[in-house]
Amino acid sequence: MNRYLYFAVTTTDSACIPVSAVAGMELTDADTLELFYEGIGAIDNNGKITLDCTSGSSKAAMELIVNSMNYGTDPFIVVSDVVNSVSLGHGLTVTAITL
Repeated sequence: MNRYLYFAVTTTDSACIPVSAVAGMELTDADTLELFYEGIGAIDNNGKITLDCTSGSSKAAMELIVNSMNYGTDPFIVVSDVVNSVSLGHGLTVTAITL
């Protein structure tokens, strides 16, 4: 089963990334992480998703994302949807989507 990660900053700024395109994550401080992804389909874009989380829980937030990608039963994983106040956990809040 293919899985997808969904992020929404606003109603006009969102992204749905196939799990297979995730290249990795990096902690930038105690409450910020960046998720990097590779080109998708015919669009050869590489990009990153910047997420804030509860201070001090960035490692646990990364683990939650990885476990959702590997073991989740839902193919559509909402990591952070600011518009609808939905978060995967650990206060994950998307702050920027960069293509």
